[in-house]
Amino acid sequence: MAYSIASPYPAAMVIRPALFAGLAALLLSPQPADAQSRRRDEQRGAYEAARAGELRPFPEIVAAGRREAGGAAMIGGTEFDREAGIYRLKFMRDGSVFWIDVDGRTAQVIGRSN
Repeated sequence: MAYSIASPYPAAMVIRPALFAGLAALLLSPQPADAQSRRRDEQRGAYEAARAGELRPFPEIVAAGRREAGGAAMIGGTEFDREAGIYRLKFMRDGSVFWIDVDGRTAQVIGRSN
């Protein structure tokens, strides 16, 4: 004899986790090829400029940003504007995200934004 027990959960409670999982998969999927290509070009440009002596070494750039950030955690990647020679570093303190701009030629902090 087989027994059938009705689910104590409404259908919406069963469908929601699947919906959230699908949305998460879309949001966490790899970057489109053009974004990856742009990022690779940005990194290549910074590398070539540093090798040519046009920019300070990257660890020096990061050290300047960390000093300005006053112990905040550096998170995420960096952005580099090849034309201006400026790095933008991302930090977080107490749940607030802020950016510090560092001149790649001098390793001097030139700006901070929230």
